[in-house]
Amino acid sequence: MTTTLHIRMSAKLKKDAKKIAERNGVDLPTVVRIFFTHMVDKGTVPITWLTENSMTLKAEQDLLAIAHDTKNFSKAMGPQDALRYLRAL
Repeated sequence: MTTTLHIRMSAKLKKDAKKIAERNGVDLPTVVRIFFTHMVDKGTVPITWLTENSMTLKAEQDLLAIAHDTKNFSKAMGPQDALRYLRAL
């Protein structure tokens, strides 16, 4: 048995997504089925949610915890200093 999914989106978003799908050799319905199948198989949404610093929320929280732990450094770092420190590793 099958069902139909109706969603609303801008015409531009649909057109741009269709171009990308076709470049990858699939149509939009196939992309949606792949997305849903992955979601059901893995139990998660197949998107990596990143913060404004291009990090996962957990990684950014861990970094901020390290930055505020004065045992690791001679002085506590601010968030930007901590990001610079990590990028230098």
